Amino acid sequence: MHYYDIICLSETWLKPEIPDSMVKLPDYNLFRIDRLGKIGGGVGAYFHKTIQGKVLFNSTPLYSAKPEFIFFDVSGFNAAKLLLCVIYRPPKCGLFADFESVFSRFYPTYKNVVIIGDFNVDMHRSYYEMLSDPTHHNERSHTLIDLCFVDDLEKVVDNSQYSVPFLSAHDLIHITYNFSSSQRTLTPINSRDIKHFDKSLYQQDLFSAVFASNSMECKLKAFNSNLIARTFTYLLPQKTSGPLAYGGHPKTH
Repeated sequence: MHYYDIICLSETWLKPEIPDSMVKLPDYNLFRIDRLGKIGGGVGAYFHKTIQGKVLFNSTPLYSAKPEFIFFDVSGFNAAKLLLCVIYRPPKCGLFADFESVFSRFYPTYKNVVIIGDFNVDMHRSYYEMLSDPTHHNERSHTLIDLCFVDDLEKVVDNSQYSVPFLSAHDLIHITYNFSSSQRTLTPINSRDIKHFDKSLYQQDLFSAVFASNSMECKLKAFNSNLIARTFTYLLPQKTSGPLAYGGHPKTH
Protein backbone atom coordinates (compact mmCIF):
# COMPACT_ATOMS: atom_id res chain seq x y z
CA MET A 1 0.00 0.00 0.00
CA HIS A 2 1.43 3.38 -1.02
CA TYR A 3 2.03 5.98 1.67
CA TYR A 4 1.64 9.29 -0.15
CA ASP A 5 -1.01 10.16 -2.74
CA ILE A 6 0.88 13.24 -3.93
CA ILE A 7 4.52 14.17 -3.38
CA CYS A 8 5.22 17.87 -4.00
CA LEU A 9 8.70 19.00 -5.01
CA SER A 10 10.13 22.47 -4.54
CA GLU A 11 13.57 23.46 -5.91
CA THR A 12 14.07 20.22 -7.82
CA TRP A 13 17.27 21.24 -9.67
CA LEU A 14 16.02 19.13 -12.60
CA LYS A 15 16.90 20.11 -16.18
CA PRO A 16 15.46 19.02 -19.56
CA GLU A 17 18.46 16.78 -20.20
CA ILE A 18 17.45 14.69 -17.17
CA PRO A 19 14.65 12.41 -18.43
CA ASP A 20 11.71 11.35 -16.29
CA SER A 21 13.02 7.78 -16.38
CA MET A 22 16.01 8.82 -14.23
CA VAL A 23 13.79 10.12 -11.42
CA LYS A 24 10.85 7.77 -11.81
CA LEU A 25 9.02 6.39 -8.78
CA PRO A 26 7.08 3.14 -9.21
CA ASP A 27 3.31 3.68 -9.52
CA TYR A 28 3.67 7.47 -9.68
CA ASN A 29 3.29 9.97 -12.53
CA LEU A 30 5.65 12.95 -12.51
CA PHE A 31 4.67 16.50 -13.45
CA ARG A 32 7.60 18.93 -13.57
CA ILE A 33 8.59 22.42 -14.64
CA ASP A 34 12.39 22.74 -14.91
CA ARG A 35 14.08 26.10 -14.57
CA LEU A 36 15.87 27.27 -17.71
CA GLY A 37 18.67 29.83 -17.95
CA LYS A 38 20.10 29.36 -14.47
CA ILE A 39 21.03 26.50 -12.17
CA GLY A 40 18.72 25.38 -9.38
CA GLY A 41 15.02 26.06 -9.09
CA GLY A 42 12.24 24.00 -10.57
CA VAL A 43 8.98 22.65 -9.15
CA GLY A 44 7.02 19.45 -9.65
CA ALA A 45 4.86 16.74 -8.13
CA TYR A 46 4.48 12.98 -8.17
CA PHE A 47 0.86 11.78 -8.41
CA HIS A 48 0.07 8.22 -7.45
CA LYS A 49 -1.58 6.34 -10.30
CA THR A 50 -4.86 6.24 -8.34
CA ILE A 51 -5.00 10.07 -8.27
CA GLN A 52 -5.89 12.05 -11.37
CA GLY A 53 -4.16 15.38 -11.80
CA LYS A 54 -3.67 17.88 -14.60
CA VAL A 55 -1.69 21.08 -14.88
CA LEU A 56 -3.91 24.16 -14.96
CA PHE A 57 -1.13 26.71 -15.20
CA ASN A 58 2.60 27.02 -14.63
CA SER A 59 5.00 29.92 -14.42
CA THR A 60 7.49 30.43 -17.23
CA PRO A 61 10.37 27.93 -17.14
CA LEU A 62 12.83 30.66 -18.15
CA TYR A 63 14.42 32.18 -15.05
CA SER A 64 12.89 35.60 -14.39
CA ALA A 65 13.80 36.34 -10.74
CA LYS A 66 10.23 35.58 -9.72
CA PRO A 67 8.47 32.75 -7.86
CA GLU A 68 8.15 29.47 -9.78
CA PHE A 69 4.89 27.55 -9.43
CA ILE A 70 2.45 24.99 -10.84
CA PHE A 71 -1.31 24.93 -10.30
CA PHE A 72 -2.93 21.49 -10.44
CA ASP A 73 -6.50 20.33 -10.72
CA VAL A 74 -6.67 17.19 -8.58
CA SER A 75 -9.59 14.80 -9.05
CA GLY A 76 -10.60 12.54 -6.23
CA PHE A 77 -13.45 10.13 -5.70
CA ASN A 78 -17.09 11.11 -6.21
CA ALA A 79 -16.16 14.08 -8.42
CA ALA A 80 -14.17 15.81 -5.68
CA LYS A 81 -11.86 18.59 -6.85
CA LEU A 82 -8.80 20.14 -5.24
CA LEU A 83 -6.80 23.17 -6.32
CA LEU A 84 -3.18 22.35 -5.50
CA CYS A 85 -0.29 24.75 -5.97
CA VAL A 86 3.39 23.88 -5.58
CA ILE A 87 5.60 26.95 -5.33
CA TYR A 88 9.26 27.87 -4.99
CA ARG A 89 10.31 31.44 -4.29
CA PRO A 90 14.07 31.99 -4.72
CA PRO A 91 15.75 33.95 -1.89
CA LYS A 92 15.26 37.73 -2.15
CA CYS A 93 13.70 37.21 -5.52
CA GLY A 94 10.44 38.70 -6.68
CA LEU A 95 7.05 39.29 -5.16
CA PHE A 96 3.88 37.21 -5.54
CA ALA A 97 1.89 39.39 -7.95
CA ASP A 98 1.95 36.82 -10.78
CA PHE A 99 1.05 34.00 -8.42
CA GLU A 100 -1.79 35.98 -6.84
CA SER A 101 -3.19 36.87 -10.25
CA VAL A 102 -3.37 33.22 -11.31
CA PHE A 103 -4.68 32.09 -7.93
CA SER A 104 -7.50 34.65 -7.97
CA ARG A 105 -8.58 33.31 -11.37
CA PHE A 106 -8.90 29.69 -10.25
CA TYR A 107 -9.91 30.05 -6.60
CA PRO A 108 -13.64 30.90 -7.10
CA THR A 109 -14.29 27.51 -8.73
CA TYR A 110 -12.67 25.35 -6.04
CA LYS A 111 -13.96 24.42 -2.62
CA ASN A 112 -10.69 22.73 -1.56
CA VAL A 113 -7.31 24.48 -1.75
CA VAL A 114 -3.77 23.54 -0.73
CA ILE A 115 -0.69 25.70 -1.36
CA ILE A 116 2.67 24.23 -0.41
CA GLY A 117 6.32 24.99 -1.07
CA ASP A 118 9.52 26.80 -0.18
CA PHE A 119 8.75 30.50 0.23
CA ASN A 120 12.19 31.51 1.54
CA VAL A 121 10.49 33.87 3.98
CA ASP A 122 10.82 33.10 7.68
CA MET A 123 7.22 33.05 8.91
CA HIS A 124 5.57 32.84 12.28
CA ARG A 125 2.46 30.70 12.61
CA SER A 126 -0.62 32.09 10.88
CA TYR A 127 -4.25 31.02 11.03
CA TYR A 128 -4.30 28.99 7.84
CA GLU A 129 -0.69 27.81 8.02
CA MET A 130 -0.40 24.73 10.23
CA LEU A 131 3.37 24.55 10.80
CA SER A 132 5.03 26.40 13.67
CA ASP A 133 8.46 24.74 14.04
CA PRO A 134 11.44 25.62 11.84
CA THR A 135 11.58 23.63 8.60
CA HIS A 136 15.04 24.61 7.29
CA HIS A 137 18.22 24.02 9.24
CA ASN A 138 21.87 24.96 8.84
CA GLU A 139 24.80 25.88 11.06
CA ARG A 140 23.72 29.51 11.30
CA SER A 141 19.94 29.35 11.64
CA HIS A 142 16.71 27.39 11.89
CA THR A 143 13.90 29.01 9.94
CA LEU A 144 10.26 28.38 9.01
CA ILE A 145 10.36 28.87 5.24
CA ASP A 146 8.61 25.74 3.97
CA LEU A 147 4.93 26.51 4.30
CA CYS A 148 1.60 24.80 3.72
CA PHE A 149 -1.62 26.82 3.47
CA VAL A 150 -5.12 25.37 3.26
CA ASP A 151 -8.57 26.87 2.85
CA ASP A 152 -9.84 25.36 6.11
CA LEU A 153 -7.78 23.85 8.94
CA GLU A 154 -10.67 21.59 9.91
CA LYS A 155 -10.05 19.62 6.69
CA VAL A 156 -6.54 18.71 7.84
CA VAL A 157 -6.84 15.31 9.49
CA ASP A 158 -3.13 15.04 10.27
CA ASN A 159 0.06 16.98 9.72
CA SER A 160 3.70 16.50 10.67
CA GLN A 161 7.25 17.17 9.60
CA TYR A 162 10.34 15.01 9.53
CA SER A 163 14.03 15.78 9.20
CA VAL A 164 15.83 14.11 6.29
CA PRO A 165 19.55 14.17 7.23
CA PHE A 166 22.10 13.79 4.43
CA LEU A 167 19.36 14.39 1.86
CA SER A 168 18.21 17.96 2.43
CA ALA A 169 18.43 20.85 4.89
CA HIS A 170 14.65 21.11 4.56
CA ASP A 171 12.22 19.03 6.58
CA LEU A 172 9.68 16.81 4.85
CA ILE A 173 6.19 18.23 5.40
CA HIS A 174 3.25 15.83 5.50
CA ILE A 175 -0.48 16.56 5.66
CA THR A 176 -3.59 14.43 5.32
CA TYR A 177 -6.30 16.59 3.79
CA ASN A 178 -9.96 15.55 3.78
CA PHE A 179 -11.99 16.46 0.73
CA SER A 180 -15.54 17.65 1.35
CA SER A 181 -18.27 15.69 -0.39
CA SER A 182 -21.05 18.22 0.11
CA GLN A 183 -22.41 20.05 -2.88
CA ARG A 184 -21.12 23.56 -3.15
CA THR A 185 -23.73 26.31 -3.12
CA LEU A 186 -23.56 28.37 -6.26
CA THR A 187 -22.89 31.98 -5.34
CA PRO A 188 -23.53 34.46 -8.17
CA ILE A 189 -20.60 36.63 -9.20
CA ASN A 190 -21.56 40.12 -10.31
CA SER A 191 -19.34 42.11 -12.65
CA ARG A 192 -19.49 44.97 -15.16
CA ASP A 193 -19.27 44.67 -18.94
CA ILE A 194 -16.16 46.76 -19.53
CA LYS A 195 -15.45 45.17 -22.92
CA HIS A 196 -18.20 47.14 -24.66
CA PHE A 197 -17.64 50.44 -22.86
CA ASP A 198 -18.12 53.40 -25.25
CA LYS A 199 -15.74 56.15 -24.13
CA SER A 200 -17.03 58.83 -26.53
CA LEU A 201 -20.65 58.22 -25.55
CA TYR A 202 -19.65 58.32 -21.89
CA GLN A 203 -17.95 61.73 -22.27
CA GLN A 204 -20.85 63.16 -24.26
CA ASP A 205 -23.41 61.90 -21.78
CA LEU A 206 -21.46 63.05 -18.75
CA PHE A 207 -20.68 66.59 -19.81
CA SER A 208 -24.01 67.38 -21.45
CA ALA A 209 -25.64 67.33 -18.01
CA VAL A 210 -22.84 69.47 -16.58
CA PHE A 211 -23.13 72.16 -19.25
CA ALA A 212 -26.92 72.25 -18.87
CA SER A 213 -26.61 73.32 -15.21
CA ASN A 214 -26.37 76.97 -14.25
CA SER A 215 -24.46 77.14 -10.97
CA MET A 216 -21.15 75.54 -10.04
CA GLU A 217 -22.85 73.59 -7.27
CA CYS A 218 -25.41 72.19 -9.71
CA LYS A 219 -22.66 71.35 -12.19
CA LEU A 220 -20.75 69.43 -9.49
CA LYS A 221 -23.87 67.51 -8.43
CA ALA A 222 -24.68 66.70 -12.06
CA PHE A 223 -21.12 65.52 -12.67
CA ASN A 224 -21.05 63.26 -9.60
CA SER A 225 -24.53 61.93 -10.28
CA ASN A 226 -23.84 61.10 -13.91
CA LEU A 227 -20.37 59.77 -13.16
CA ILE A 228 -21.78 57.05 -10.93
CA ALA A 229 -25.35 56.48 -12.07
CA ARG A 230 -24.85 56.65 -15.82
CA THR A 231 -21.50 54.88 -15.89
CA PHE A 232 -22.44 51.90 -13.76
CA THR A 233 -26.08 51.41 -14.70
CA TYR A 234 -26.14 52.30 -18.38
CA LEU A 235 -22.71 52.36 -20.00
CA LEU A 236 -21.33 49.52 -17.82
CA PRO A 237 -24.30 47.19 -17.35
CA GLN A 238 -24.03 44.52 -14.68
CA LYS A 239 -23.74 40.87 -15.66
CA THR A 240 -24.07 37.86 -13.38
CA SER A 241 -22.25 34.56 -13.53
CA GLY A 242 -21.59 31.80 -11.02
CA PRO A 243 -18.72 29.44 -10.15
CA LEU A 244 -18.88 25.73 -10.83
CA ALA A 245 -19.87 23.41 -8.02
CA TYR A 246 -17.57 20.60 -6.93
CA GLY A 247 -17.94 17.82 -4.39
CA GLY A 248 -16.29 14.61 -3.15
CA HIS A 249 -14.72 13.21 -0.02
CA PRO A 250 -11.36 11.47 -0.44
CA LYS A 251 -8.34 12.12 1.72
CA THR A 252 -5.12 13.24 0.09
CA HIS A 253 -1.69 12.84 1.67
